Amino acid sequence: MQQGAAHVVGVALCFLLEKLVLLAGRLAREARHHDHADEQQDQREDADVAEGKTPAYAFEHFSSPYGRGSKV
Repeated sequence: MQQGAAHVVGVALCFLLEKLVLLAGRLAREARHHDHADEQQDQREDADVAEGKTPAYAFEHFSSPYGRGSKV
């Protein structure tokens, strides 16, 4: 009976290892996708600045004599 239990444990460990490998691959793909989306956003913002548009983040940090300051 011990050999049967060892086989079940071995199969379960293989299954968990397979799931871990698949999860790691999926997370890596999602990270690359996220990095690509950030890069595209940066390129759009750079293009806006090159065209003379003020980027949205420029208004998030400013000082004013009226007491309005940084959003951070």
